[in-house]
Amino acid sequence: MANALILMLPRYSADAPGAIRRWWRVDGGAVVDSGDDGRWPDVTGEGAAVIALAPPEDVPVHYRLLPGLTPPQARAAAQAEAMAQSLGDALHCAASLPADDAMVATACAADGAMVQWIALLAANGVITDALVPVAAVLPAPHAGEAVRATLGLANVLRTESLSAVADDTVDTLRLAGLQVVDLGPRDDLLADLGAAVPLNLLSGPYAPRSATAVTPAQRRTLVWLAVALVVLTLGLPLAQAWQRSRAIDAADARTLTAAVRVGIQGKDAATAEAELDRRLAQRGGGPLALSAPLGGLYRSLQAQPPVAVRSLNHLANGTLSVTLASPRIEDVNAVLVDLQARGFVVTGQPLSGTDGMQMAAITVRAVP
Repeated sequence: MANALILMLPRYSADAPGAIRRWWRVDGGAVVDSGDDGRWPDVTGEGAAVIALAPPEDVPVHYRLLPGLTPPQARAAAQAEAMAQSLGDALHCAASLPADDAMVATACAADGAMVQWIALLAANGVITDALVPVAAVLPAPHAGEAVRATLGLANVLRTESLSAVADDTVDTLRLAGLQVVDLGPRDDLLADLGAAVPLNLLSGPYAPRSATAVTPAQRRTLVWLAVALVVLTLGLPLAQAWQRSRAIDAADARTLTAAVRVGIQGKDAATAEAELDRRLAQRGGGPLALSAPLGGLYRSLQAQPPVAVRSLNHLANGTLSVTLASPRIEDVNAVLVDLQARGFVVTGQPLSGTDGMQMAAITVRAVP
């Protein structure tokens, strides 16, 4: 695939797919042409392979080390582990085939995104040879380092175990103790895709199928199935929206009824609930009370014995301010992730410890 056309797919949208605008032409192991103008159909070379890139915002890439296994065994084990650790069932996970005792790259994309991207490529008459997460293109960092580069319009950050879109909100924790090597704009890294694909999402149920002849009867069946799919696609969201609307109205009515019983007159459920939370907070209860975030923090700390609490303060607005310490920053990060999984609003800022401990100042709220 030395001669290749590389296309950057738009971010997944549940409403409507975007357009393919960003493109690169690779020939002879180098990027010979590129643009952000959507004119890629005019520059497609004859016999060129087509490689689509999945946005890093939608498809981060994790790296796992599974020593002692053959490459096929490591790929299967990494893919199963990625599925087990991912949230939700509507996901498609793929893994790379590693060299002996090398790290395995894994990526999971929403099934809706895969369907939308494949349909977008097909609508443009594109037969795709590979669908590669753009986060998988960055080179592996050296020990104690992280690599950051701009690919197209995407700013991607890679550590030893994760390559994903750079995010100032969470990168402070991801980069604790690491030196960042900023490569700047590096579209030339895409030239390597013409020779080797690091990770291909077109696998399993999304692997290309060989062309077969379709009989007239099969074609009629496909037409009816397409019509039925359109009806279901339009009808199910409307039915679900109607059911959600009824459920919300019923919940609002129950809230107003409960508020009246305790002497609260609100024009709507939100006003009544806010007044109820205010009264509960004054009495030491409700989501603004100490018990809500403190209980969540206690349950999260139980799973991480090395993490200790150095200081704790509860503010009037329901915020729990805590200083955590641990020999490893990964244990502190695990507490933050567990709190977020339990539905709490969490912020974190690393601190410098004087005794060799890794510390972080965090806040925990039970309500937004």
